[in-house]
Amino acid sequence: MSPIGDGSLKYIKEGRLSADLLKVAKHAESAMNSQDYLEAIKSYDEILSQRPDLDDVWAYRGIAFSFLDRPEDAWKSLYKAIELCPDDGGNWDALSEFALGCRGSDYFKRYISVYRKYHPEDTDALLEFSRSTMYFLKNLNFASELCKEFLGLKPGDKRGLKLLEKIERKKAGKWW
Repeated sequence: MSPIGDGSLKYIKEGRLSADLLKVAKHAESAMNSQDYLEAIKSYDEILSQRPDLDDVWAYRGIAFSFLDRPEDAWKSLYKAIELCPDDGGNWDALSEFALGCRGSDYFKRYISVYRKYHPEDTDALLEFSRSTMYFLKNLNFASELCKEFLGLKPGDKRGLKLLEKIERKKAGKWW
């Protein structure tokens, strides 16, 4: 299995590549599977030089950069995938996983900003972001800000009130 899923790339399954680029794509997939991320990136770059419209190639390129601990390059590629296909849940999953994996950085804040740009009506996402910030990033102040923003949009929401209470207890050093 590929480190990034089952290896079933959308552009391969949908037949969107020429025979030559299909060989390059299969080489990229093989390089990812063998954890040769630089080689995979070279292959993705070759594909993108001819087909810059392939969001999944941008996403896989970003994932390869994340494995090389090159977060800004990873962010740029993953964000490009979102720009090209904002309705693809896999692109959002990849960007979210990357952003949460960069603990102590501003990438999750950037992710939230991008998500809200594309999904301004999804106010419940603020609640989930608040939870993620509290549990995964351990940033209680930012979790509190997000939860308060949610409650500003949905005053009196019991889920938000309960989460804010939990965050405030944790900030005070009371875990129960």
